[in-house]
Amino acid sequence: IIRAIWSPKVCLLERRVNSTQLHDRRYGLYERAVTYEGPEHFSAAAPLRGSTLPSQIQRICENLVVHITEVSFQKHRIARMVANFKVDSKDRVWFLWSSSIRLTERGLAKTNKNRNVSIESIVQLPPNIKLVDSASHSEDGTETLACVECISCAKLTTSDQFHPVQYKAIIRHFKRLTDILVSDNAPGKVQCPPDPVIIAAHGGVGFGSPKSPQEGRLMPPIISRIHPKLTQAAYLKYHRDPLFLYKMVAVCENCFLVYSEFAATSTFCRRSPISSPVPAEPPRDTPMLPAKESSKKGHVDRRLEKTPP
Repeated sequence: IIRAIWSPKVCLLERRVNSTQLHDRRYGLYERAVTYEGPEHFSAAAPLRGSTLPSQIQRICENLVVHITEVSFQKHRIARMVANFKVDSKDRVWFLWSSSIRLTERGLAKTNKNRNVSIESIVQLPPNIKLVDSASHSEDGTETLACVECISCAKLTTSDQFHPVQYKAIIRHFKRLTDILVSDNAPGKVQCPPDPVIIAAHGGVGFGSPKSPQEGRLMPPIISRIHPKLTQAAYLKYHRDPLFLYKMVAVCENCFLVYSEFAATSTFCRRSPISSPVPAEPPRDTPMLPAKESSKKGHVDRRLEKTPP
């Protein structure tokens, strides 16, 4: 990709080439195609030699500026522009896109507040696109991953994006949420279904699908779905058992981050503040104990005598 930073007086050109081959299916499509719009470790700078290609790109930039000015009836005039170009196998130059444009107002000295063009823009991937964590060196390419529904948020996620969470974190998160959802008319019960605003404020996790049956306040819905035969009486019996608390359940990455953040926050809140040193109590007067007679005549045990002030 060739990037041109154009202004009426200067036109700077630079070129970057991706570090992998475009048809190497061992890597993801994003890693094979990204250049300026992604992290720098995916591509490398390459020299731009000769005078024919730079002059041709500068002429294309000027034609773009003139074209935009004409089609907008002199309302929009480009003062600065960052344009991206591609040269194909037949040495034809193609204009791809412009990542930054600054306009002038009717050709006067007045311009937008931010006159400098942006060359540090990084394209963010949508949340439904996941990059491959490691390269697959097999000739068949990467394997297709199945989408699995998360038991905590009921969203479809690829199978490699699940992480284990302890029952202890789920129980504590659910207890904190249900303390807010206690109804005034029916103490000890939660409102079913809970308010989506309150659930979203606590990370939007822990209740699964809205159509899933909601248990009472004492049992989290995730545990009731994993153990459908577990009654509330049995849950109250085992919810403090370490063997039960340290059981694991796999949730998606977003839910795992919410539970991890909640566990770290609750651990920090449970820590007692550093207490100031307690002043030592003044010595109290102890009653005088009777002297012990030793087997030797006239010998008295001095340890039991009170020292005079």
